[in-house]
Amino acid sequence: MAQAKLAHRAGDLVLELSSLVLPISDTNLAKIVDELAQNAFKFSASGTPVKVALGFCATGPMLAITDQGRG
Repeated sequence: MAQAKLAHRAGDLVLELSSLVLPISDTNLAKIVDELAQNAFKFSASGTPVKVALGFCATGPMLAITDQGRG
């Protein structure tokens, strides 16, 4: 949410989050999500969604950050 606010794109942020216990510290997870979200906002156009999803799939925990940018 902080990166969306810094990019003046709070309306573009889509969150799909589940409560999970993960084998990673909160600090490390926050840094990973922060840097990936920063890139997503930087390299995608304003008005397009940036989706942050955290959930569980068949192989285990899943974190996905998707945008409509190049690449």
